[in-house]
Amino acid sequence: PEFSFDLDTAPMLFVHGDADGWAAMNSVKAWEKMRAMGVQSELHTLALRPHCFQRRAAPGTGSYTYLERIWEFLHAKKLVGAGSADDPGHGVLDKPQTVCFAQRDTCALYMDIFRAAPGSVTALEGHAKPTILYVFGGGFITGQRKDEFTLPWFKTLTDEGYNVVTIDYRLGMKGVKVGKGLVGSYRAVDDFLNAQQLGVEDVCAAVSYLAAHQKELRIDPSNLVLAGSSAGAIITLATVQQITNETNLGLPEGFRFKGAMSFAGAIINTSGAPGFASEPCPILLLHGDADQAVAYRHLGAFGKGLWGSDYVAGVLAGQGFPHSIYRFRGRSHDVAAYHLAVWPLEKEFLEQDVVLGKRRTVDAVVDDPSLPTWGALSFDDIYQQ
Repeated sequence: PEFSFDLDTAPMLFVHGDADGWAAMNSVKAWEKMRAMGVQSELHTLALRPHCFQRRAAPGTGSYTYLERIWEFLHAKKLVGAGSADDPGHGVLDKPQTVCFAQRDTCALYMDIFRAAPGSVTALEGHAKPTILYVFGGGFITGQRKDEFTLPWFKTLTDEGYNVVTIDYRLGMKGVKVGKGLVGSYRAVDDFLNAQQLGVEDVCAAVSYLAAHQKELRIDPSNLVLAGSSAGAIITLATVQQITNETNLGLPEGFRFKGAMSFAGAIINTSGAPGFASEPCPILLLHGDADQAVAYRHLGAFGKGLWGSDYVAGVLAGQGFPHSIYRFRGRSHDVAAYHLAVWPLEKEFLEQDVVLGKRRTVDAVVDDPSLPTWGALSFDDIYQQ
């Protein structure tokens, strides 16, 4: 059938692999039609690439190597940018300030700083809203500090008056061979622990950089909420837990996060079940109870393994520490990408628990068929490609 476009069609960017077996290069046909009509469009064909960037249509499973080009397209078409006198920031997400915060042997690590939108409400009842320090997911093998799943969420946060800092970290499982199933994951637990700790070190380096440059960056290091998705959520929970245990992380003396948000996270350990030696910052746990990629409860044996959100909430409850956990019935690793889907829960946590300091404990089951799903991503889907 003929494609239907008119001159009011929005500018479009087509990116397609020429080895895609899922579609007959319909991107090319659509682009040719739009070009003939004079509608703004761009086509980028990736040589010898299969179904675009991702093997599976789920977050954290592809290379995302073309995102910078996508960002350039959005910026050029003024779909993101610096706003205007008529629209001082609310219709767009400003291009971030990018700085290098650490130099490692293998790479330089950068952070992007997105400012609260001009005119947004940056305080609640006289208390300044925190900056969100975000750690991306991707199984410790892939991912970027800004991607298609999180940019709309960053936009929501900045519109709500929050600064956002999103960071690089070293991908400790990249190039590491992992066997299949439970046996494969158990044999690789030491490698996973190393990957977790590299991420913890890099998060702490980012915090230290923010503290050392707080005046020029206009970020208050005493008012940070650490947030992460999947592997980033593992790093988030491990960092918070190790701070309470007074592990030497190179942080400013007495540092504590104001809060933490974990989208399908856990803690990796090889010396027994992890605990909290003192009360941590308020923690928001979001996890699907059917998650096959990051264990909701516990995966491992003989003191080695991964302890998920259900376990973490149990420890916090047992010690009387305030926390919030939302258990998504029947959901798999989809919850790792629920940044926007459950924004009202995050907003309540940020305002009530972090900004206003209310010592709430919430333990709720969410059974909502309207929430998005991308299929049951498993451990083997990530590491057996």
